[in-house]
Amino acid sequence: MVPPKSPSLGSGVGPLGLVWTIDGEKGNITLESDLPLLHIVAPRLFLNGEQILIEEDGSMIANVGRAWEEFAKGEGKGDYPNFEDALRLRRLLDAISKSSTEGRRVDL
Repeated sequence: MVPPKSPSLGSGVGPLGLVWTIDGEKGNITLESDLPLLHIVAPRLFLNGEQILIEEDGSMIANVGRAWEEFAKGEGKGDYPNFEDALRLRRLLDAISKSSTEGRRVDL
């Protein structure tokens, strides 16, 4: 028996590379992708089990190129995340983890 090739190697055979579901009071959102590389492969998005079509603006790999282009403009000139953005994101992720562990809503 030959084992299936890993989808992360581009074969597309086997389980999904990424499934991310967020459950909330009004339903759930699920993001699926054959590869765990959201910056180069457009994911599929579902709201309460119904697929939502997302309009793409060019190649997904172009996202990486745009990020580097903005970064190359220099400090204070490009449109890219900074330390404050990272700190806000870290606080949000910590609150999500605490909420999950304690089973309650955590205010930021």
